[in-house]
Amino acid sequence: MRDEQGAYWSLRQALFAGSECLRCEGSGVLRVAARVRLDVRQLEACMNSNRHGARLEADAAEAAVLRINATPTFIVGKSTAGGVEGKVIAGAQPYSAFEAELRRLAP
Repeated sequence: MRDEQGAYWSLRQALFAGSECLRCEGSGVLRVAARVRLDVRQLEACMNSNRHGARLEADAAEAAVLRINATPTFIVGKSTAGGVEGKVIAGAQPYSAFEAELRRLAP
């Protein structure tokens, strides 16, 4: 979603704040948007218009190339034009998951 109403961060924070919207779509997003005082009709029109669809598809394609399919996702190593050189760590992980990979990469 582009920040057409100047409220991207407050909506994002509200969406991630609780388990209510971990996988919500459509009406669930609109309920949360109403709580943070967005113009719900404007947001719904934006969602239904698909005017940002090409950008979303391009972002999803780039994520697929990089093997990113979870939030959060971390790359320990580096990304290249052809993908990722290193390890992709998906999902919320303990520090030990990162530490092990960083130790493996250290000279």
